[in-house]
Amino acid sequence: MADMPTNKDNIPNEENGSTLKDKKAKAMMYVQQIKHLPITDLMNQSKENQLETLERFAEQAKAIRYALIIHDKDLDDNGMPKEPHVHLMLEFEQSIRLSTVASRLNDKPNYLETYSRKGTKSDIQNGFAYLIHFTNNAKDKFQYDIEEVRANFDFKSYIESLESGISISSLLNTLREGKITALKAKQVIATQAGAIAFAKFEPKIMKIEELRQEEEFQRWQTKMIEDNISKKVFWLFGNSGVGKSLIASIIADNKKTAYFKTGGSNDMFQGYDGEHTIIIDELRPENINYSDLLKITDPFNYDSTTVARYKNAKLQAELIIITSPYSPKEFYNGYSKTNKKIDKLVDSFGQLNRRLSLILEITKDHLIELDYDEKYGSYIQKNSRKNVYLRNTITNTITLDDVLDNLDN
Repeated sequence: MADMPTNKDNIPNEENGSTLKDKKAKAMMYVQQIKHLPITDLMNQSKENQLETLERFAEQAKAIRYALIIHDKDLDDNGMPKEPHVHLMLEFEQSIRLSTVASRLNDKPNYLETYSRKGTKSDIQNGFAYLIHFTNNAKDKFQYDIEEVRANFDFKSYIESLESGISISSLLNTLREGKITALKAKQVIATQAGAIAFAKFEPKIMKIEELRQEEEFQRWQTKMIEDNISKKVFWLFGNSGVGKSLIASIIADNKKTAYFKTGGSNDMFQGYDGEHTIIIDELRPENINYSDLLKITDPFNYDSTTVARYKNAKLQAELIIITSPYSPKEFYNGYSKTNKKIDKLVDSFGQLNRRLSLILEITKDHLIELDYDEKYGSYIQKNSRKNVYLRNTITNTITLDDVLDNLDN
Protein backbone atom coordinates (compact mmCIF):
# COMPACT_ATOMS: atom_id res chain seq x y z
CA MET A 1 0.00 0.00 0.00
CA ALA A 2 1.32 3.45 -0.91
CA ASP A 3 2.01 6.00 1.79
CA MET A 4 -0.36 8.84 2.63
CA PRO A 5 -0.24 11.45 -0.16
CA THR A 6 0.52 14.98 0.94
CA ASN A 7 -1.10 17.00 -1.84
CA LYS A 8 1.15 19.91 -0.79
CA ASP A 9 0.64 21.74 -4.07
CA ASN A 10 -3.07 21.99 -3.33
CA ILE A 11 -2.89 23.05 0.33
CA PRO A 12 -2.40 26.76 1.09
CA ASN A 13 0.57 27.77 3.13
CA GLU A 14 -0.25 30.80 5.23
CA GLU A 15 3.45 31.47 5.87
CA ASN A 16 4.29 31.96 2.19
CA GLY A 17 0.95 33.47 1.25
CA SER A 18 0.04 30.88 -1.37
CA THR A 19 -3.53 30.96 -2.72
CA LEU A 20 -5.99 28.22 -1.89
CA LYS A 21 -7.34 26.20 -4.79
CA ASP A 22 -10.83 25.29 -3.62
CA LYS A 23 -10.80 21.70 -4.86
CA LYS A 24 -13.70 19.26 -4.79
CA ALA A 25 -13.29 15.66 -3.64
CA LYS A 26 -15.27 12.74 -2.26
CA ALA A 27 -12.70 12.13 0.44
CA MET A 28 -10.37 14.26 2.51
CA MET A 29 -8.27 14.21 5.67
CA TYR A 30 -8.56 16.88 8.35
CA VAL A 31 -5.40 17.27 10.47
CA GLN A 32 -5.17 19.69 13.40
CA GLN A 33 -3.30 19.96 16.68
CA ILE A 34 -5.45 19.32 19.73
CA LYS A 35 -4.66 22.73 21.18
CA HIS A 36 -5.76 24.50 17.99
CA LEU A 37 -9.00 22.62 17.38
CA PRO A 38 -12.07 24.86 17.20
CA ILE A 39 -13.53 23.13 20.27
CA THR A 40 -13.89 24.88 23.62
CA ASP A 41 -11.97 23.47 26.60
CA LEU A 42 -10.87 20.30 24.79
CA MET A 43 -7.37 20.43 26.31
CA ASN A 44 -8.73 20.04 29.85
CA GLN A 45 -10.65 16.84 29.07
CA SER A 46 -9.46 13.25 29.52
CA LYS A 47 -8.49 11.43 26.35
CA GLU A 48 -11.67 9.36 26.46
CA ASN A 49 -13.79 12.49 26.74
CA GLN A 50 -11.75 14.13 24.00
CA LEU A 51 -12.56 11.25 21.65
CA GLU A 52 -16.27 11.46 22.49
CA THR A 53 -16.19 15.21 21.84
CA LEU A 54 -14.33 14.65 18.56
CA GLU A 55 -16.98 12.17 17.42
CA ARG A 56 -19.62 14.88 17.82
CA PHE A 57 -17.27 17.27 16.04
CA ALA A 58 -16.82 14.82 13.14
CA GLU A 59 -20.60 14.49 12.70
CA GLN A 60 -20.68 18.18 11.76
CA ALA A 61 -18.86 17.36 8.50
CA LYS A 62 -21.91 15.32 7.36
CA ALA A 63 -19.77 12.58 5.82
CA ILE A 64 -21.23 9.15 5.02
CA ARG A 65 -18.14 7.60 6.60
CA TYR A 66 -15.62 9.03 9.00
CA ALA A 67 -12.86 7.69 11.23
CA LEU A 68 -10.65 9.63 13.61
CA ILE A 69 -7.75 9.12 15.99
CA ILE A 70 -5.55 11.22 18.26
CA HIS A 71 -1.87 10.86 17.41
CA ASP A 72 -0.07 11.57 20.66
CA LYS A 73 2.97 9.33 20.26
CA ASP A 74 4.45 10.61 16.99
CA LEU A 75 8.09 11.77 16.82
CA ASP A 76 9.64 14.38 14.57
CA ASP A 77 12.80 13.89 12.49
CA ASN A 78 14.94 14.65 15.55
CA GLY A 79 13.19 12.05 17.67
CA MET A 80 11.30 14.63 19.68
CA PRO A 81 7.58 14.19 20.53
CA LYS A 82 5.20 15.98 18.19
CA GLU A 83 2.28 17.99 19.46
CA PRO A 84 -0.76 15.73 19.93
CA HIS A 85 -2.99 16.11 16.90
CA VAL A 86 -6.11 14.58 15.43
CA HIS A 87 -6.46 12.84 12.05
CA LEU A 88 -10.04 12.81 10.80
CA MET A 89 -10.66 10.91 7.56
CA LEU A 90 -13.90 11.85 5.78
CA GLU A 91 -15.72 10.23 2.86
CA PHE A 92 -18.73 11.87 1.20
CA GLU A 93 -21.45 10.59 -1.08
CA GLN A 94 -20.72 13.28 -3.69
CA SER A 95 -17.69 15.47 -4.39
CA ILE A 96 -17.65 18.46 -2.07
CA ARG A 97 -15.52 21.60 -1.85
CA LEU A 98 -12.79 21.98 0.76
CA SER A 99 -14.25 25.31 1.81
CA THR A 100 -17.64 23.74 2.49
CA VAL A 101 -16.20 21.07 4.77
CA ALA A 102 -13.93 23.58 6.48
CA SER A 103 -16.95 25.76 7.17
CA ARG A 104 -18.81 22.84 8.73
CA LEU A 105 -15.82 22.14 10.97
CA ASN A 106 -15.40 25.83 11.78
CA ASP A 107 -11.77 25.76 10.66
CA LYS A 108 -9.65 26.79 7.67
CA PRO A 109 -9.43 24.83 4.40
CA ASN A 110 -5.64 24.54 4.62
CA TYR A 111 -6.06 21.85 7.31
CA LEU A 112 -7.78 19.58 4.80
CA GLU A 113 -6.09 17.29 2.25
CA THR A 114 -8.00 15.78 -0.65
CA TYR A 115 -8.01 12.09 -1.57
CA SER A 116 -8.95 10.44 -4.83
CA ARG A 117 -10.06 6.98 -5.92
CA LYS A 118 -7.84 7.39 -8.98
CA GLY A 119 -4.57 7.21 -7.06
CA THR A 120 -2.50 4.05 -6.89
CA LYS A 121 -3.56 1.52 -4.25
CA SER A 122 -6.76 3.50 -3.72
CA ASP A 123 -6.16 6.76 -1.94
CA ILE A 124 -9.31 6.51 0.19
CA GLN A 125 -8.29 3.14 1.59
CA ASN A 126 -4.85 4.60 2.09
CA GLY A 127 -6.25 7.53 4.07
CA PHE A 128 -8.24 5.35 6.45
CA ALA A 129 -5.30 2.97 6.88
CA TYR A 130 -2.94 5.84 7.71
CA LEU A 131 -4.88 6.57 10.89
CA ILE A 132 -3.07 3.63 12.56
CA HIS A 133 0.03 3.98 10.32
CA PHE A 134 -0.96 0.87 8.37
CA THR A 135 0.76 2.00 5.16
CA ASN A 136 4.01 0.90 3.53
CA ASN A 137 5.95 4.07 4.28
CA ALA A 138 4.58 4.47 7.81
CA LYS A 139 5.69 1.11 9.17
CA ASP A 140 8.60 2.76 11.01
CA LYS A 141 6.25 5.16 12.77
CA PHE A 142 4.41 4.39 15.97
CA GLN A 143 1.78 1.74 15.27
CA TYR A 144 -1.47 2.84 16.89
CA ASP A 145 -3.93 0.32 18.26
CA ILE A 146 -6.99 -0.10 16.10
CA GLU A 147 -9.14 0.25 19.23
CA GLU A 148 -8.05 3.91 19.48
CA VAL A 149 -9.94 4.77 16.30
CA ARG A 150 -13.47 6.12 16.53
CA ALA A 151 -15.62 5.67 13.42
CA ASN A 152 -19.24 5.53 12.26
CA PHE A 153 -18.64 2.16 10.53
CA ASP A 154 -16.91 -1.13 11.32
CA PHE A 155 -13.34 0.19 11.07
CA LYS A 156 -11.78 -2.98 12.49
CA SER A 157 -13.32 -5.22 9.82
CA TYR A 158 -12.33 -2.69 7.18
CA ILE A 159 -8.66 -2.79 8.20
CA GLU A 160 -8.74 -6.57 8.53
CA SER A 161 -9.93 -6.76 4.92
CA LEU A 162 -6.97 -4.65 3.80
CA GLU A 163 -4.58 -6.69 5.92
CA SER A 164 -5.78 -9.98 4.45
CA GLY A 165 -5.43 -8.62 0.93
CA ILE A 166 -9.14 -8.49 0.16
CA SER A 167 -9.83 -6.06 -2.65
CA ILE A 168 -12.91 -5.45 -4.70
CA SER A 169 -11.22 -6.74 -7.85
CA SER A 170 -10.18 -10.00 -6.18
CA LEU A 171 -13.64 -10.29 -4.64
CA LEU A 172 -15.24 -10.00 -8.09
CA ASN A 173 -12.84 -12.62 -9.44
CA THR A 174 -13.81 -14.94 -6.59
CA LEU A 175 -17.45 -14.41 -7.48
CA ARG A 176 -16.70 -15.03 -11.15
CA GLU A 177 -15.14 -18.37 -10.21
CA GLY A 178 -18.25 -19.33 -8.25
CA LYS A 179 -16.40 -19.57 -4.92
CA ILE A 180 -18.76 -17.12 -3.20
CA THR A 181 -22.36 -16.08 -3.80
CA ALA A 182 -23.50 -12.71 -5.09
CA LEU A 183 -25.18 -12.06 -1.72
CA LYS A 184 -21.91 -12.64 0.13
CA ALA A 185 -20.00 -10.39 -2.27
CA LYS A 186 -22.51 -7.58 -1.72
CA GLN A 187 -22.32 -8.02 2.04
CA VAL A 188 -18.50 -7.79 2.02
CA ILE A 189 -18.45 -4.64 -0.12
CA ALA A 190 -21.23 -2.94 1.86
CA THR A 191 -19.52 -3.69 5.19
CA GLN A 192 -15.91 -3.12 4.27
CA ALA A 193 -15.94 -0.62 1.42
CA GLY A 194 -18.97 1.51 2.20
CA ALA A 195 -22.12 2.78 0.55
CA ILE A 196 -20.45 4.51 -2.40
CA ALA A 197 -18.54 1.39 -3.42
CA PHE A 198 -21.65 -0.72 -2.94
CA ALA A 199 -23.70 1.51 -5.24
CA LYS A 200 -20.93 1.44 -7.83
CA PHE A 201 -20.21 -2.29 -7.82
CA GLU A 202 -23.63 -3.86 -7.18
CA PRO A 203 -24.55 -3.73 -10.91
CA LYS A 204 -21.20 -5.38 -11.75
CA ILE A 205 -21.85 -8.10 -9.17
CA MET A 206 -25.23 -8.85 -10.68
CA LYS A 207 -23.80 -8.94 -14.23
CA ILE A 208 -21.04 -11.33 -13.14
CA GLU A 209 -23.57 -13.49 -11.31
CA GLU A 210 -25.85 -13.55 -14.34
CA LEU A 211 -22.96 -14.59 -16.60
CA ARG A 212 -21.77 -17.25 -14.15
CA GLN A 213 -25.24 -18.75 -13.86
CA GLU A 214 -25.65 -18.74 -17.65
CA GLU A 215 -22.35 -20.58 -18.13
CA GLU A 216 -23.23 -23.14 -15.44
CA PHE A 217 -26.66 -23.61 -16.99
CA GLN A 218 -25.20 -24.19 -20.46
CA ARG A 219 -22.77 -26.83 -19.11
CA TRP A 220 -25.57 -28.57 -17.21
CA GLN A 221 -27.95 -28.45 -20.17
CA THR A 222 -25.33 -29.94 -22.51
CA LYS A 223 -24.61 -32.79 -20.08
CA MET A 224 -28.31 -33.62 -19.61
CA ILE A 225 -28.92 -33.70 -23.37
CA GLU A 226 -25.78 -35.71 -24.22
CA ASP A 227 -26.40 -38.27 -21.46
CA ASN A 228 -30.19 -38.33 -22.11
CA ILE A 229 -30.94 -37.76 -18.43
CA SER A 230 -34.52 -37.03 -17.44
CA LYS A 231 -35.76 -35.08 -14.44
CA LYS A 232 -37.45 -36.96 -11.63
CA VAL A 233 -40.58 -35.40 -10.10
CA PHE A 234 -41.98 -36.57 -6.73
CA TRP A 235 -45.44 -35.43 -5.56
CA LEU A 236 -46.00 -35.65 -1.78
CA PHE A 237 -49.49 -34.79 -0.54
CA GLY A 238 -51.50 -34.98 2.66
CA ASN A 239 -53.11 -32.98 5.43
CA SER A 240 -51.30 -30.31 7.41
CA GLY A 241 -48.99 -31.61 10.13
CA VAL A 242 -48.27 -35.07 8.72
CA GLY A 243 -44.62 -34.31 7.86
CA LYS A 244 -44.68 -33.59 4.11
CA SER A 245 -42.01 -30.87 4.22
CA LEU A 246 -39.86 -32.88 6.63
CA ILE A 247 -39.91 -35.97 4.40
CA ALA A 248 -39.17 -33.82 1.33
CA SER A 249 -36.13 -32.38 3.14
CA ILE A 250 -34.94 -35.86 4.16
CA ILE A 251 -35.16 -37.04 0.53
CA ALA A 252 -33.31 -33.90 -0.64
CA ASP A 253 -30.61 -34.28 2.05
CA ASN A 254 -30.01 -37.83 0.86
CA LYS A 255 -28.71 -36.41 -2.45
CA LYS A 256 -25.69 -35.11 -0.47
CA THR A 257 -25.77 -31.77 -2.27
CA ALA A 258 -27.36 -28.41 -1.56
CA TYR A 259 -31.04 -28.11 -2.41
CA PHE A 260 -33.38 -25.17 -2.96
CA LYS A 261 -36.73 -24.71 -1.24
CA THR A 262 -39.22 -22.27 -2.74
CA GLY A 263 -40.32 -19.23 -0.79
CA GLY A 264 -43.62 -17.47 -0.42
CA SER A 265 -43.01 -14.48 -2.69
CA ASN A 266 -44.57 -13.89 -6.10
CA ASP A 267 -41.31 -15.18 -7.56
CA MET A 268 -41.13 -18.58 -5.89
CA PHE A 269 -37.63 -19.16 -7.29
CA GLN A 270 -36.13 -15.95 -5.91
CA GLY A 271 -32.68 -16.77 -4.54
CA TYR A 272 -32.27 -19.92 -6.64
CA ASP A 273 -28.58 -20.55 -7.37
CA GLY A 274 -28.35 -23.56 -9.67
CA GLU A 275 -29.23 -26.31 -7.16
CA HIS A 276 -30.04 -29.63 -8.84
CA THR A 277 -32.68 -30.58 -6.25
CA ILE A 278 -35.68 -28.31 -5.79
CA ILE A 279 -38.47 -28.54 -3.21
CA ILE A 280 -41.64 -26.73 -4.30
CA ASP A 281 -43.28 -26.51 -0.90
CA GLU A 282 -47.01 -26.37 -0.09
CA LEU A 283 -48.04 -25.93 -3.72
CA ARG A 284 -51.61 -24.80 -4.37
CA PRO A 285 -53.41 -24.05 -7.66
CA GLU A 286 -53.31 -20.31 -6.99
CA ASN A 287 -49.50 -20.36 -6.66
CA ILE A 288 -48.62 -21.22 -10.26
CA ASN A 289 -50.06 -21.34 -13.77
CA TYR A 290 -50.72 -24.87 -14.95
CA SER A 291 -48.75 -24.33 -18.17
CA ASP A 292 -45.77 -23.11 -16.12
CA LEU A 293 -45.95 -26.19 -13.90
CA LEU A 294 -45.94 -28.43 -16.96
CA LYS A 295 -42.84 -26.69 -18.33
CA ILE A 296 -40.97 -26.91 -15.04
CA THR A 297 -41.77 -30.60 -14.50
CA ASP A 298 -41.28 -31.77 -18.10
CA PRO A 299 -38.66 -34.55 -17.74
CA PHE A 300 -36.86 -33.54 -20.93
CA ASN A 301 -37.38 -29.78 -20.89
CA TYR A 302 -33.87 -28.56 -20.07
CA ASP A 303 -34.70 -24.93 -20.73
CA SER A 304 -37.06 -23.84 -17.95
CA THR A 305 -36.05 -20.25 -18.59
CA THR A 306 -39.09 -20.18 -20.88
CA VAL A 307 -41.08 -19.61 -17.66
CA ALA A 308 -40.68 -15.85 -18.00
CA ARG A 309 -42.61 -14.90 -14.86
CA TYR A 310 -39.74 -16.26 -12.72
CA LYS A 311 -36.81 -13.89 -13.20
CA ASN A 312 -34.22 -16.23 -11.68
CA ALA A 313 -35.55 -19.49 -13.13
CA LYS A 314 -32.39 -20.78 -14.79
CA LEU A 315 -33.52 -24.11 -13.39
CA GLN A 316 -30.97 -26.92 -13.40
CA ALA A 317 -33.36 -29.32 -11.69
CA GLU A 318 -32.65 -33.04 -11.78
CA LEU A 319 -35.04 -33.83 -8.92
CA ILE A 320 -38.17 -31.79 -8.14
CA ILE A 321 -40.07 -32.63 -4.95
CA ILE A 322 -43.53 -31.09 -4.73
CA THR A 323 -45.43 -31.00 -1.44
CA SER A 324 -49.11 -30.08 -1.48
CA PRO A 325 -52.29 -30.50 0.54
CA TYR A 326 -53.81 -31.80 -2.72
CA SER A 327 -53.31 -34.95 -4.72
CA PRO A 328 -52.24 -34.25 -8.32
CA LYS A 329 -55.81 -34.86 -9.53
CA GLU A 330 -57.31 -32.59 -6.82
CA PHE A 331 -54.71 -29.99 -7.70
CA TYR A 332 -55.70 -30.10 -11.37
CA ASN A 333 -59.40 -29.87 -10.56
CA GLY A 334 -58.67 -26.88 -8.32
CA TYR A 335 -57.88 -24.63 -11.26
CA SER A 336 -61.55 -24.30 -12.15
CA LYS A 337 -62.32 -23.26 -8.59
CA THR A 338 -59.69 -20.51 -8.68
CA ASN A 339 -60.93 -19.16 -12.02
CA LYS A 340 -57.76 -20.20 -13.83
CA LYS A 341 -58.59 -20.70 -17.49
CA ILE A 342 -57.06 -23.85 -18.94
CA ASP A 343 -57.84 -25.73 -22.11
CA LYS A 344 -58.53 -29.24 -20.83
CA LEU A 345 -58.04 -30.66 -24.32
CA VAL A 346 -54.57 -29.13 -24.58
CA ASP A 347 -53.42 -28.99 -20.96
CA SER A 348 -54.96 -32.20 -19.67
CA PHE A 349 -54.41 -33.87 -16.31
CA GLY A 350 -52.67 -36.69 -18.11
CA GLN A 351 -49.82 -34.35 -19.04
CA LEU A 352 -49.10 -33.68 -15.36
CA ASN A 353 -49.65 -37.28 -14.31
CA ARG A 354 -47.15 -38.58 -16.90
CA ARG A 355 -44.49 -36.22 -15.51
CA LEU A 356 -44.67 -37.66 -11.98
CA SER A 357 -42.07 -40.29 -11.10
CA LEU A 358 -43.54 -40.90 -7.64
CA ILE A 359 -46.89 -40.06 -6.02
CA LEU A 360 -46.86 -40.38 -2.24
CA GLU A 361 -49.82 -39.81 0.05
CA ILE A 362 -48.67 -39.03 3.59
CA THR A 363 -50.87 -39.64 6.63
CA LYS A 364 -50.04 -39.59 10.31
CA ASP A 365 -49.61 -43.35 10.23
CA HIS A 366 -48.44 -44.29 6.75
CA LEU A 367 -46.54 -43.34 3.60
CA ILE A 368 -48.65 -44.66 0.73
CA GLU A 369 -47.28 -44.98 -2.80
CA LEU A 370 -50.02 -44.45 -5.33
CA ASP A 371 -50.58 -44.82 -9.05
CA TYR A 372 -53.35 -43.13 -11.01
CA ASP A 373 -55.68 -45.44 -12.89
CA GLU A 374 -56.81 -43.47 -15.94
CA LYS A 375 -59.46 -46.06 -16.81
CA TYR A 376 -61.32 -45.64 -13.50
CA GLY A 377 -60.15 -42.08 -12.75
CA SER A 378 -58.89 -42.92 -9.27
CA TYR A 379 -55.73 -43.77 -7.36
CA ILE A 380 -54.69 -47.30 -6.48
CA GLN A 381 -52.21 -48.24 -3.76
CA LYS A 382 -48.89 -49.73 -4.86
CA ASN A 383 -46.97 -49.81 -1.59
CA SER A 384 -47.19 -48.64 2.01
CA ARG A 385 -44.73 -47.94 4.82
CA LYS A 386 -45.23 -46.79 8.38
CA ASN A 387 -44.75 -43.03 8.84
CA VAL A 388 -41.84 -42.90 11.29
CA TYR A 389 -41.01 -39.30 10.43
CA LEU A 390 -43.98 -37.55 12.05
CA ARG A 391 -42.79 -35.24 14.77
CA ASN A 392 -44.64 -35.03 18.04
CA THR A 393 -47.13 -32.18 18.02
CA ILE A 394 -45.96 -29.25 20.13
CA THR A 395 -48.66 -26.93 21.41
CA ASN A 396 -48.04 -23.22 21.70
CA THR A 397 -51.16 -22.53 23.75
CA ILE A 398 -51.02 -21.21 27.31
CA THR A 399 -53.68 -20.61 29.93
CA LEU A 400 -54.45 -17.43 31.80
CA ASP A 401 -53.47 -19.17 35.06
CA ASP A 402 -50.05 -19.96 33.60
CA VAL A 403 -49.52 -16.29 32.70
CA LEU A 404 -50.61 -15.02 36.12
CA ASP A 405 -48.51 -17.64 37.96
CA ASN A 406 -45.44 -16.48 36.03
CA LEU A 407 -46.16 -12.86 36.95
CA ASP A 408 -46.43 -13.79 40.62
CA ASN A 409 -43.07 -15.53 40.48
